[in-house]
Amino acid sequence: MDSWSDIFAPLVGRIFMGGFFLWNGIEAALNFPATTVLFVTAGMPGPIGLALVAVAVEVVCGILLVVGSFTKYSAILLSCFVFLTALLHPGTSNAISQTLFLQDMAIIGGLFYISAYGSGAWSTDWKYVMTKKAAPKRHKKR
Repeated sequence: MDSWSDIFAPLVGRIFMGGFFLWNGIEAALNFPATTVLFVTAGMPGPIGLALVAVAVEVVCGILLVVGSFTKYSAILLSCFVFLTALLHPGTSNAISQTLFLQDMAIIGGLFYISAYGSGAWSTDWKYVMTKKAAPKRHKKR
């Protein structure tokens, strides 16, 4: 773990990915009526509750990704969230909708990569894993 890609690349990737969701979540919270209208136009039941859940997922999981805590779980939750929002696109009939859908699939791929390989060296997850490995193993008494 001496190279730049092993040490800093996961940190930079987590900051960019988590920052993306944190930014979108804060923007959605600040423009809450517009966020609710998106759920109304999609015909979803309980648009206010769904908007609250969407904002909470983006903000909380974005913070968890940036910090590097519960990274695998937050990445999987965010990938499910992005997949569900990708299904709300009006279709792939025009170039803009198709591009948005493909961008969502790329984000899901990045989140799957984070969930598969973890948060990297500069994270609270890594510190937990290292302290767990360093703890002495106790043998059962016979």
